[in-house]
Amino acid sequence: MPRMRGLQIADNKILSSLTWGDRQGIARALANMLAEVQTLTWEYAGKYDSITGNVHPMEQNYREWIVKRVREILLIAHHTNSNTPASDLKWAESIIANTIVGP
Repeated sequence: MPRMRGLQIADNKILSSLTWGDRQGIARALANMLAEVQTLTWEYAGKYDSITGNVHPMEQNYREWIVKRVREILLIAHHTNSNTPASDLKWAESIIANTIVGP
């Protein structure tokens, strides 16, 4: 994917040069973008394909996809270091088991 023009604010040199007004402007722009993106709708849950410009339906329902992703991320965290112990995995599974599944 091509890079967008502009500055990378994650760069410490750029970040340290931002004024309070710059930071407020960035925060406002991000808030406006977040509000706008939450107005977007589609007929079904899917994944955006930047090559075709289309949203392709997910192969499984959205809830199943979310649960699968949560489990994948937790396992990665669990195997990366000791900050995500087995008790956290068990707790997450209890939350998943107790979720209300709609019609």
